[in-house]
Amino acid sequence: MSIQLPLPFPPEEIWKDIPGYEGLYQASNEGRLRRLICPRPGYPAYSIVMINIAPNGYARVRLARSDTRKYIYCHRLVMLAFRGECLDGMQVNHIDGDKTNSYLNNLEYVTPKQNIAHAQSILGTHQGKHGTDVKMAILDDDKVRAIRQLARQGTMQRQIARMYGVCEANISMIVHRKTWKHVD
Repeated sequence: MSIQLPLPFPPEEIWKDIPGYEGLYQASNEGRLRRLICPRPGYPAYSIVMINIAPNGYARVRLARSDTRKYIYCHRLVMLAFRGECLDGMQVNHIDGDKTNSYLNNLEYVTPKQNIAHAQSILGTHQGKHGTDVKMAILDDDKVRAIRQLARQGTMQRQIARMYGVCEANISMIVHRKTWKHVD
């Protein structure tokens, strides 16, 4: 007969000031953010800041300081409050791959190379898709070859962009082989 011990009590939520927003906002080790002062009548102090999901899938909040308001990713604010400023060339990695999970124990500072390797090997994401493997691709290999041929013949990139229904920047990236590198 085995005796089942109760699970340990979960650690208490810890709040810390967010550097640059001291006295205004705090981040918790559970990935939540709270307002310390009332921004206007009717708003309670110590209220949890509403999180929304950015188009790229990351959780973000809108913070106000003086007369400026801006959206900032929750994971960056949590790491800033608990681990300090991110070193140059480093990024925040979500260990479980969930872009909305900003718990402190799910975040770490890594290099971009480590971040991509983590996504590829552990999570099976970021497969390095390119060309027609990308679902939203407007162009295909033959069109890219034609675009490069037109550019070599002196056709202006603006005209090529109109012909293919893409922006001029896309044509420039194709011509300079920054995208569609796999097409010879």
